[in-house]
Amino acid sequence: MVRPPIPLALALMAVPMLSGGEGEVMQTPVKVTLEEYRQERREWLEKNTIAWPTTGGLQCVKCGGVIRAQAVTLDVHNRELPGCQGDGETIETAVPYCVDCEELPAKRGCVHV
Repeated sequence: MVRPPIPLALALMAVPMLSGGEGEVMQTPVKVTLEEYRQERREWLEKNTIAWPTTGGLQCVKCGGVIRAQAVTLDVHNRELPGCQGDGETIETAVPYCVDCEELPAKRGCVHV
């Protein structure tokens, strides 16, 4: 089953929408802490997007494309165990991306807590 991109406003409610300069591609997190992922997402939005205050929409600073958010599932792993081990717990979140100049982010990743 293919999940459509979720509305950006819902996906990024806790992330400040700031403008910035050129940056890199946002990826689904793998082997990072939840705090590191949140910081990476916040920094990506600051560097790669322009927010339109009248609409709440975001635009890519590189190409002018629309920023969307891909719904992803993150496996929660225990950082004290070697490799990627956990009890099956997952977190649903969203990864922002530009529809015109970036690939759709992976639908699965992991965080280590």
